Amino acid sequence: MLSDALYTGTLPAAVEKGLTVLLPKEVQPKGWGETRPITLSSTVLKAIAQLLLRRCAYTLQPLNTLQWAAFDSVAQTSLARLVEEKALLETLAHTQQQDRGGDNPLLPPPPHGGSYMDDTYLWGENPLHLQATLDKLQKTLQKHGLKINPKKTRIITNTDNPFKFKIDGQVVTPEGGDAALTVLGSPVSFAGGPQHLAAEMGTRGRKAFGKNKKILTAKTALKRRLNLHTTLVRQSALWGCETLQLQQAWTDWNTRTLRMARVHLHKNNQGRTGHARHATVEGDEVVAPTA
Repeated sequence: MLSDALYTGTLPAAVEKGLTVLLPKEVQPKGWGETRPITLSSTVLKAIAQLLLRRCAYTLQPLNTLQWAAFDSVAQTSLARLVEEKALLETLAHTQQQDRGGDNPLLPPPPHGGSYMDDTYLWGENPLHLQATLDKLQKTLQKHGLKINPKKTRIITNTDNPFKFKIDGQVVTPEGGDAALTVLGSPVSFAGGPQHLAAEMGTRGRKAFGKNKKILTAKTALKRRLNLHTTLVRQSALWGCETLQLQQAWTDWNTRTLRMARVHLHKNNQGRTGHARHATVEGDEVVAPTA
């Protein structure tokens, strides 16, 4: 079909009509934003584009030295060379031209291109204070040409406060305590329990099995496939489970860990910062947005 399309310059009628399938991002999607549309026609066009690119890449490569790709698909040697040239050498040259210690040794070092931030998590007891923090974060990001996507922002709260947040001019309504946020690969919620953790483990296991289905269902010795299942599926499903608190509410766990952190700071004669005090969960309201 691809060869005919390239020869005639047209696609089959069935492909031109297109078929869109909505793949769920959540266990039970409640809106369009929680699904990912996959269109057959766009998939075919992408395949043709990749085919043409592969056929003519050798002629375009000498004229273009730039490479656009996902962060985790670029060669590690290329990333290391980029970090060395941009983040290290340029920053070092800029620093050597300044006075030792800078204009003010109490100020933090100047920002440079060696930092990378993807997801951001904010915690607070007062929704007004949290909204002010979001506003300051948006102003900081705008200086670098970035902004927070309100459609990808989730907020959970453990109270019935009707306060609604504004992000990039759009209203974001907080979800209840039963909702779960994925933090470092594990679900976190105020009122949730083992059901969220079990669902996350099942999802990881199914994804790992589907990705390695051909290997795990091959006509080979059962013992070898069981060993592979333990390595590929079981380890993926139980990743980070040693940190999960199955019999303890999140607020209790957070309070206990913060107290342990204060004990270690006190033993090492280290003072607590204002951020640590603000993060203490002692009030009746905790709100957590993520973008």
